[in-house]
Amino acid sequence: MSLNAELLAHIQAAEAKYGHVADWPEPVVQEARKLSNREPDDVAQRKDAEWLYRRGFTIRAVARKMHRSTDWASRRKPVIEEYIYTDDDLEYLRLYDGDSVRQVAQRMERNQLWVKEMRRKL
Repeated sequence: MSLNAELLAHIQAAEAKYGHVADWPEPVVQEARKLSNREPDDVAQRKDAEWLYRRGFTIRAVARKMHRSTDWASRRKPVIEEYIYTDDDLEYLRLYDGDSVRQVAQRMERNQLWVKEMRRKL
């Protein structure tokens, strides 16, 4: 809400000074556009958390890596249609090749479904 309050104040001041939006000078219009295109402060953290989830990390692992609570991490868990992996992930999977899915998931702090899918891709 605080992002919108600053934009609203800017628009009201411009309307009071210049009238209709068609009469606004270009710098005032650019400032309004700049204010309207901002994202909330935690968007970057949400994207980072989503990337970790797509790599198969558990809620606890995401919370620990993001330095947040497990409640915060669980509320940001996306619906995952396809998991992703890195070269390091594949290296660890090859290292734990003979172990069970459950053991590998616990060691890597990943979901068991992620481990199964990545083993199929190997």
